[in-house]
Amino acid sequence: MIISDYIQLTIAVVAGIAAILTGLNIFFTNQQVNLQRKQWESSYVPIFRISLIKLYSGNITLVIENTNAVYHEIQDITFSSEDVKVKEFYDGTVENYRDVYKGLIVMLYPKTREYQIGSLQITGIDALGNEFKVNSKDIKFKYHRIENDKFLIRTYLKKIESEPAN
Repeated sequence: MIISDYIQLTIAVVAGIAAILTGLNIFFTNQQVNLQRKQWESSYVPIFRISLIKLYSGNITLVIENTNAVYHEIQDITFSSEDVKVKEFYDGTVENYRDVYKGLIVMLYPKTREYQIGSLQITGIDALGNEFKVNSKDIKFKYHRIENDKFLIRTYLKKIESEPAN
């Protein structure tokens, strides 16, 4: 082998290494872009927390705050037990002594005085137009009152992963 052969071999090896490094760079850049896209999308999903529970004239009022403060549209609110009725829901404020609570106001009415347990489910659309569903922890009723209200205050509603479309 003469010197020009060694130079050509060296150039081919360097080009091969450069191609491998370029491929790795593209792979890691795509991973970074996908991670940033997921983080960006998750920043537009509302995050709900129960901030206040009050009893008003036989109805139990929950104030559910959107801690992420992003746009959302509530489509429906249901309760898993048929013995508890969601009377109404709307965005508004509730004043409690010196505090003012802003958020989604949900009025629940237990139909019986018996012990009941269930969870609240909120269905809506986030700022990107994607549907979301969130569930509360179990809410326990007895004698038209919430038994576990101390444990529910300041708890976050859990997002339910949507089923993939076929």
